[in-house]
Amino acid sequence: MHPPKTYDEYIRWVRKLYDPVKKTFGLELTSQSWAFAPWVATTGSSIVVQDRKDPADGRLIPFNEQDTQFIAPNGHDLQRVVPTWRCNVASPECTAAVAFYHRLRWAPWIMDKQDHEPSN
Repeated sequence: MHPPKTYDEYIRWVRKLYDPVKKTFGLELTSQSWAFAPWVATTGSSIVVQDRKDPADGRLIPFNEQDTQFIAPNGHDLQRVVPTWRCNVASPECTAAVAFYHRLRWAPWIMDKQDHEPSN
């Protein structure tokens, strides 16, 4: 067996693991707001990012909150540049994670009685 490689495959696994008779869930989601951060991290982004301005061309380069290396795409080292921190929840990566989480938690589905596959 192999781990899921896509969000769709992950959702399929979670649904197949659900057993309504035994009340066994394929996944437990906690309701604490901080618990959502790992879902955003799977997209390669962060809820909070630090922008560093490249003195060579004035461009703002975003880095994840946990980054410790600050090399701009043009190769400049921005380690000594003072960052500006900002909330990143409107980014495409964060909104994709929210859409996935919403689908995982609330999208209606049924188990096909013939092939035992989850279906939307």
